Amino acid sequence: MSIRITGMNSGLDTEAIITELMKVQKTKVDNVKKQQTKLQWKQDAWKELNTKVYSFFNSTLNNMRTSSDYSKKTTDISDSSLVKVVTGDTAMNAVQKLSITELAASGYLTGGQLTGSNTKNSKLTDLGITAGSSFSVTVNGKTTDITVTDSMTIGGLITSLQGAGVDANFDEKNQRFHISSRKSGKDNDFAITASNANGMDALSKLKILSFDENAIAEYEKYSSMTAAEKQTAVDAEVATRLASYLKQKASLTETLNSLQEKYNAAAEADKEAIQKDIDSTQASLAEVESYIGADGSSASQKLIDEADAKIQAKIDAATAALAGGMTGSDVVRIGGKDAAITLNGVKYTSTSNVFEVNGLTITVLGGEGKEVTLSTRQDTDGIYDMIKKFIKEYNSLINEMDKLYNAEAAKGYEPLTDDEKEEMSDSEIEKWETKIKDAILRRDSNLSTIASSFKSIMLAGTEVNGKKMYLSDFGIETLGYFASLDNEKNAYHIDGDADDSNTSTKEDKLKAAIASDPDTVISFFSQLSQNLYSKLSSLTSSTDLRSFGSIYDDKKMKEDYSNYKTKIKTMEEKLKAMEDKWYAKFSAMETALAKLQSNQNAVTSLLGGR
Repeated sequence: MSIRITGMNSGLDTEAIITELMKVQKTKVDNVKKQQTKLQWKQDAWKELNTKVYSFFNSTLNNMRTSSDYSKKTTDISDSSLVKVVTGDTAMNAVQKLSITELAASGYLTGGQLTGSNTKNSKLTDLGITAGSSFSVTVNGKTTDITVTDSMTIGGLITSLQGAGVDANFDEKNQRFHISSRKSGKDNDFAITASNANGMDALSKLKILSFDENAIAEYEKYSSMTAAEKQTAVDAEVATRLASYLKQKASLTETLNSLQEKYNAAAEADKEAIQKDIDSTQASLAEVESYIGADGSSASQKLIDEADAKIQAKIDAATAALAGGMTGSDVVRIGGKDAAITLNGVKYTSTSNVFEVNGLTITVLGGEGKEVTLSTRQDTDGIYDMIKKFIKEYNSLINEMDKLYNAEAAKGYEPLTDDEKEEMSDSEIEKWETKIKDAILRRDSNLSTIASSFKSIMLAGTEVNGKKMYLSDFGIETLGYFASLDNEKNAYHIDGDADDSNTSTKEDKLKAAIASDPDTVISFFSQLSQNLYSKLSSLTSSTDLRSFGSIYDDKKMKEDYSNYKTKIKTMEEKLKAMEDKWYAKFSAMETALAKLQSNQNAVTSLLGGR
């Protein structure tokens, strides 16, 4: 910004003069800015109202405009401490007898107490367990083998157990392992069995050796294997391990190629370290390839032999376990159980305590051997609550529209300029702007159209079974002009509504109508909701002025706001040019005065003046 030095010869306050000269033009710019600000506030007011209207349209009205939306049912339970029921729309209105036979349970193993003060960082070999000991965890037919290594800790074993599909923890305070199935039910139970000669000893020293029903079934499966069954098991093991080796080969090959590229691009001093990584990777790749056949995709004899040895070890371990009398277990084992109920004389089972029968979702909470009565009926309270919610939301919208439309005029109030704000406190500014914002939609024709459409539909009523019916037929009316508060004259109240002090003492016609003839009530309110929904669909359809889902001319307002920005920019550029022009004229005057002063001084000097 250039520095302007004025008035040095004329003695005039040029800044003040130019400011006064520009005041009229600056006021014109400020007026346009105020119009833009009011438009912004109007957009904000419409956005807020539009959000509420669209929510009413998209949720409440959308959920009430078909008769099926009111088909709510509920089930009364003779003893709710034993059973919980969620009633679906397809459930039949009936009284049913339910007997609780058995509750579902998860498989659970509590290990024996270890000696010493072991932690999750303790190594298994310190417990006397031989590295290479192997045992299996079977869940839902899937078996995962866990092999003890020299470095495996109790924490590492917990991680391996969890990876095998069970929940597991080591209680350091009580020195016990706790293992459970992740889901309840008999089919979701687990079995832990020895997989090789040292596996039984490992389970015993970990105090998790168990000869429960599931474990015995696993041992018997291997001990009684025929040659054909063994070969099938070996083939499956080979296929699983081959897939793993092929995946490792692909990963190692990619790593090796990357290291080779890195080596080629590296400085000579860095190549030695990279070469070590290459050698290590090549060694790992060679080991993996030793399990893969010559064609690179089939199992080598080495892999087949190892798989055969693994299955044979399981067979030997199972045979030894059964021959040893299955003794030495320190665990407490609870088997997984299915839940069982009898409903109307028919038995149902479930892996959990939840049953889904003919539209009812039944959760058994307790009470084995006890009986409860389930009474399914039309949920009249649910219908009443839906209508009450609808009326409440409608009232909230129509009251707000009336308040906005009938707002007190803000005559004489305009948005403040920055200079005007400097002369006021923050609270004064807020009060001033609130006055304008509150009146921003006063007497708005678009708002009047929307509100009038709402009111007309609510007053018009609908035809049910050839008879014209109105909200008043169900005890739903406004309070009247003189009894209503300002801007609440179009709000509806339900006679007998306990939450409405205005009508709580009146007879509840709506509840009586729902109880005696729910179909008529449903038909009336579904049609009324559909009428409002259709009208709002029309009002919020896309046009050249508004977007889909908008009740106001958002496109037009956005365009107008953009036009204001362009207009303000043009006016400010003209204002700057005009200001520069005035400064140039006064500068020229100062220059002329300076020359005149210089000439006068020269003449005075020639005449001998001082």
